[in-house]
Amino acid sequence: MLMRFALIALLFVSVPLYAAPSGEEPEAAPGSPAAESASPPPGLDGVVFKDEGDGALPPGLEQIKSFRMKLGGEWQSEGSVRDESTALIVNPFSVRKRGKIYGSIYEYHRNDNFDARNYFDPVGKPLPEFKRNQFGVSLGASVTSRLKVFGSYDGLRVIRGSTLLSLVPTNAMKRGDFSAVTGRQLVDPFTGEPFAGNRIPQERIHPVASRLLGLFPDPNRDDPVRNYVNNQPSVENRDTISSRIDYEWSPQTKIFGTYEISDGVRRLVSALPAFGNEVDEREQDVAIDLSHSFSSNKVLSLKVGFKRFSSLQTSDQAFQEGLLDSIGIAGVGVIDPMDEGYPEMQILGYSGIGSGTGGGFASPSPESFNQNSYSFSAGYTYVSGAHTLSLGGSLNFDQYNDMKTWGTRRGQFGFSGQFTGDAFADFLLGIPYTAARGVGSDRADLRKRSWRLYLNDSWKLSPNITLTMGLTYSYSPLFHSIHDNVSFFHPLVLEAPLDGEVVVTGSDRARQLGLHLKPGHAAYDDKNDWQPSFGVAYSPFGNNRLVLRASYSVGHGSMNPFQALTYIGRNYPFFYVQKAESPVRPDLDIADPFKSAALPALSFTAADPELRNPFMQNREVALQYEFLGNWSMELKYSGRITTSFYRVVPGNVPLPAPAGEPIQPRRPNPNYGSFEILKSDATFTNNELNARVTRRLTDFFSLQADFSWGRAISDAYSWTFANPNNPRDLAAERSLWGFFPTKTFNLNYILDLPLGKDRLLSTRWAGKLGVLFEGWRISGITNIKSGTPFSPEIFGDPNNDGVWGDRPDRIGEGNLPKSKRSIDKWFETADFRIPDYGGPEGRWFGNAGRNILLSPGSTQWDISVMKRTPVTRSGNLLELRVQFFNAFNHVNFKQPGNFINSPTFGVISGAGNAREIEIALKYSF
Repeated sequence: MLMRFALIALLFVSVPLYAAPSGEEPEAAPGSPAAESASPPPGLDGVVFKDEGDGALPPGLEQIKSFRMKLGGEWQSEGSVRDESTALIVNPFSVRKRGKIYGSIYEYHRNDNFDARNYFDPVGKPLPEFKRNQFGVSLGASVTSRLKVFGSYDGLRVIRGSTLLSLVPTNAMKRGDFSAVTGRQLVDPFTGEPFAGNRIPQERIHPVASRLLGLFPDPNRDDPVRNYVNNQPSVENRDTISSRIDYEWSPQTKIFGTYEISDGVRRLVSALPAFGNEVDEREQDVAIDLSHSFSSNKVLSLKVGFKRFSSLQTSDQAFQEGLLDSIGIAGVGVIDPMDEGYPEMQILGYSGIGSGTGGGFASPSPESFNQNSYSFSAGYTYVSGAHTLSLGGSLNFDQYNDMKTWGTRRGQFGFSGQFTGDAFADFLLGIPYTAARGVGSDRADLRKRSWRLYLNDSWKLSPNITLTMGLTYSYSPLFHSIHDNVSFFHPLVLEAPLDGEVVVTGSDRARQLGLHLKPGHAAYDDKNDWQPSFGVAYSPFGNNRLVLRASYSVGHGSMNPFQALTYIGRNYPFFYVQKAESPVRPDLDIADPFKSAALPALSFTAADPELRNPFMQNREVALQYEFLGNWSMELKYSGRITTSFYRVVPGNVPLPAPAGEPIQPRRPNPNYGSFEILKSDATFTNNELNARVTRRLTDFFSLQADFSWGRAISDAYSWTFANPNNPRDLAAERSLWGFFPTKTFNLNYILDLPLGKDRLLSTRWAGKLGVLFEGWRISGITNIKSGTPFSPEIFGDPNNDGVWGDRPDRIGEGNLPKSKRSIDKWFETADFRIPDYGGPEGRWFGNAGRNILLSPGSTQWDISVMKRTPVTRSGNLLELRVQFFNAFNHVNFKQPGNFINSPTFGVISGAGNAREIEIALKYSF
């Protein structure tokens, strides 16, 4: 089995893999097909923790040796929607119980000596360091005929060199010398005169900038827009101990329990060497499952589970007390040594700096949380004649304690080049166009209690027709704070009125205004989540060789705790963000950027009190046909319409204005800054056609080929940032969904070579050496998908309305034919231009649509060659595997730069992993 368990779902169903626009980890919005909240998350031993968005560690390898894939269609019996193609691990332990003692020992190894070079790795130099060891041991025993025990240890040690490209300033530029920069004349923003020779005098370089210049490494590549590559390794160490006890109380009653503990430490690297992160994680899981058969047609199942997961992510500068103060920026500071580090500097076109700024695998830090989840479920199945009835329910309690995200107290500053003509020159002069800081305590403690009840009936009307009907009621409110620290501006609208005010939920003032929210709650509970489902299967000939299936179901999504955290307990006066902006004149001094950022610059992020869970309507029609005994084919249409879809919209937004007019006095309510409002007023639609051909494993060979063609459309431009092109025309945001590949092809196959003493190609001629030719298997997984759409944008706020996300004018096609694409020009950059804001046409917004460009697709062939050799007559086996990941070394490019005013516009600066070869040895007894 290939060691990419996430792809195993592709062997069973058409599970689309959704790529994030950055080419990094995929994301999903509640109510979209990729959403974790739209279908059950992966569970262990049948216990599912409905805690969307956690960072749980994967189960150990030996647990995955024996598994059953529960697909979305089966989950209606536990109250979920029917059509989701979600794979779950159920009872993932060894079933080889041939003797009283059984087990295995294994080692999987990869290193850079076997691997190909990443497309962007320097030629002629050693490959970035890569070593991956996955090892473990398992032992099980049949203590008695009714008692069985199993335990395993799994270890993982990974050192993986990175290939992270970026643009850094040259040594000359760090001294203020831009004379080598062609086509760009620097202007002194305080005099309006050009800098002589494109050189900034040394005495004009700001002291704060001088203290930070050492954080920029020297270029190490001869490339005008990708002049630095960071090959620092990411590191991951993880140890997992698992145990299970099975006990047969009686022939009718069986119980099992599991306990697992996993400790992991990860080292994440950023685009620049100074800004990595370390992540410490620990997870513990307990599950107990009791099943009792009252009779052959009556079965009761009870499940109890507990999960504890802790994660702490810190930057390399954490606990270096006094570091932030030494930089010399007034108005920023930390209250916990864990928050120490460098402020974040975003420099358009260049790699930014700051502790945990990202740009690679690292992310803003610190981030921490401690999760406790409790799960209880019960199900009862009763078969009576043509009916199979099932009913039951589940109850989940989720706690997230000590949640912290990002280091906003350290300050975030943006440099766009609008003052001098170059963003790094703006940085040298210490004149950001925007500055932000966090004030107060950002700790959050969240709670959620959710439950569901279901009743289903499968009714076999005749040998040819089966009907399925179900009804589920689900209660899944938004996470709430245990502290009385949730506030928002009332009313939360685009045009904030002058008589609006800050209201704390649950307060007397809130009730006087007609807001009857509970203390700590950001929105009213959604108590109307009824989920009916209907399905029919028709076999016209009564032999199930030809079957027509159709279904309709309703489902509801919910929000994960990290999305909810943004809108709970993160507002004035508890914790809030102050912003200072000077988009036209260089009025902000990096040494004291917040001297004018008093109450008028307060920003708010809040949820609409009337927020609703996404409402999903799913439909599916499929034709299945079995032929030639072992072959089958399926043609399927599936679709989804989601309303009450989440998105974030801006509020208190001024109308666009010419350069030079300050933003704050033009806001509808100039006493406050910008608002970001989480609403559930967007829509999402998805339609997909799928064709699949399958051959069961017989006569040494199995195959499944699957092709999907679909389209997803939504007007939800983002569920995390309020950045539409025109805040007063959200309908213009309707476009292709940016996470959905239009075409996907999946292929998996198994070929047992017909070599052996009694097989098609006899090895008797080889005598005792015949064992060398027997037991060979070739298998593989292939995934090919088209690129995902993305938008051209303008960095900053060129139309002066206080909202980012502005798009340019489109004056041509934009996308290039395949024959003309290159890593330096993936699309036609000349087909876009910055609009003439307020010009003769009086336009203030670009005409380019959202998601009109297409990122590179991807092709992945993973192939495994395995040799199984019996060692003893009792069945002990020795397995040797050689596994090729991205076997044909196809280059999978990441998304090109999309900011028109950046030198990386249209330029690709990253690629996925090149070919990796893994050698594995496993002994099973």
